[in-house]
Amino acid sequence: MVLSLFLVLLGLLLLFLELAVIPGFGIVGLLGLGALGGGIALIWGGLGTLWGVVTLLVSIPVCAGLVVWFMRSRAGNRLVLHDAITGHSSDVPMQTHLIGKKGTALTTLRPAGTALIDTERLDVVSEGEFIAKGSEIEVVRIEGNSIVVTNSGGGV
Repeated sequence: MVLSLFLVLLGLLLLFLELAVIPGFGIVGLLGLGALGGGIALIWGGLGTLWGVVTLLVSIPVCAGLVVWFMRSRAGNRLVLHDAITGHSSDVPMQTHLIGKKGTALTTLRPAGTALIDTERLDVVSEGEFIAKGSEIEVVRIEGNSIVVTNSGGGV
């Protein structure tokens, strides 16, 4: 009886450590499951089905309660990042001032590549067509974070 109770408590402790302290699901969690299962099996076999089921049904909320208690404790709060990323995607500076500007394709655009626009190297996307390196391009629109260009006919 003492061994089975010890195994149940050891299993709960190991599962608690695995869930709340040690990252991932590794050897400690498997040992905890094994100890808990062995303890429940010993109780089931020694004291009968009723006590085995009671032990099983009590051990699940006890383990969950330990994890909740730990995460609300000072030690658990140290494991959680409380800072949040603030702002919205609309806070990203829009490059609408580039619409209508002309530049040169520094790489082949198939459809993505690099272009030189107003002495600035920028990642651009063509409207789907292949644009050869060295071709003159023109910015036609901004879609999200993408600068969409078209071949303005001044190059290859």
